Amino acid sequence: MLELKKLTVKKDAKTILNKIDFSCNEGEKVLIYGPSGSGKSTFLHSLLFFEPIYSGSIQFNGKKIGEHNIKDYRKNFVFIGQKAPNFQGKAEDFICLPFTFKNNKFSKPEQVVVEKILHEFNFSDNVLENNYENLSGGEQQRLCIIQALLLNKKIFLLDEITSNLDAENTHIVIDKILQDPKRTVISVSHDAHWRNKDMKQYILAAGELKNE
Repeated sequence: MLELKKLTVKKDAKTILNKIDFSCNEGEKVLIYGPSGSGKSTFLHSLLFFEPIYSGSIQFNGKKIGEHNIKDYRKNFVFIGQKAPNFQGKAEDFICLPFTFKNNKFSKPEQVVVEKILHEFNFSDNVLENNYENLSGGEQQRLCIIQALLLNKKIFLLDEITSNLDAENTHIVIDKILQDPKRTVISVSHDAHWRNKDMKQYILAAGELKNE
């Protein structure tokens, strides 16, 4: 499904990713770990072409990705970072925001679906009425993850998403994300909770990606 060939990314003449070969099949769960500054976030960003690629290529379903098809390619992904985005309004407005966009307006979930997943993430019924900006950082992050799950994209790119969560909520988040056999997950994390899951694991160090 997703294949990188000799992917190289440079910044200010410094090589961050060096001729990386990587492939990921549909439904595969992948963990990438390594020391700080090793290029893990750059790796995720490069998958979406948010980083300029110096050389190499990315293929998706056998087609090379470039300017002519990058918009359709990106529609398959959801990216979640370490910190939830800023937002002003009620938590319900934040959850529903992606479904106001043209590409997602016909996939808005029913209220019963939203309430079910909120309960699974240890939220009470009234959380949607709270102002998003008044929630804790961990609560905002969990809402961000719920929002992504409701979008139901094919591929999840996750950058240290559980670093600010307690152990109980970390377990809930990881298990919920990994439970769908059709969902492809590529997660970057230092968190040992991820290391204990049944995932294909790689270490990224000195710009090189090695299978563990």
